Amino acid sequence: MSKTCQNCKNEIPDDARFCSNCGAQQPTAASQQTGYTRLEQEPGQQQTGQQQSGYARSDQEPVHQSTQSQSNQGRTEGNPFQQAEYVFDYEDVEKNKVISALAYLIFFLPLIAAPNSKFGKFHANQGLLLLILAVGGNIVLNLIPFFGFFLEAVYSIFMFVLFLMGLINTLNGKARELPLIGQYRIIN
Repeated sequence: MSKTCQNCKNEIPDDARFCSNCGAQQPTAASQQTGYTRLEQEPGQQQTGQQQSGYARSDQEPVHQSTQSQSNQGRTEGNPFQQAEYVFDYEDVEKNKVISALAYLIFFLPLIAAPNSKFGKFHANQGLLLLILAVGGNIVLNLIPFFGFFLEAVYSIFMFVLFLMGLINTLNGKARELPLIGQYRIIN
């Protein structure tokens, strides 16, 4: 059995993650379950226009086919630093970009201001994960005498870098998971 590439309409095997003709990423089971498509870039692969923008324009075909099992949900095993990227509706992203960026300061703000926005919920989840990690890490590091002070400084810089990554991705209309923590879902 085979399917067609969403980008070039070339026929490809059902289990293909990328089109052999144009190299476009093929949708995963997560796209059917969550209503958005997860994009993962192979090392050295050029990004397509859809991957660069971080969302699907409404004039593009909706993604319906899946290539992986429901249990794996498109996650590449063994690389916790790989940033998965999701594709949302163009109007949702453009309308809720700024309010979603504020999720990295006040995680619940997009849930109140735009409760039906999947883009907002995604970034609210990322903001909540960042908050939990920052508070939890600081509590643990404060319990360590002497060296905890130095480790806390390094940890705070790491948290600030994650904050900036999330903020910049959101303002650019991208929905990328934060490294190490982004794959977890608290807010669906």
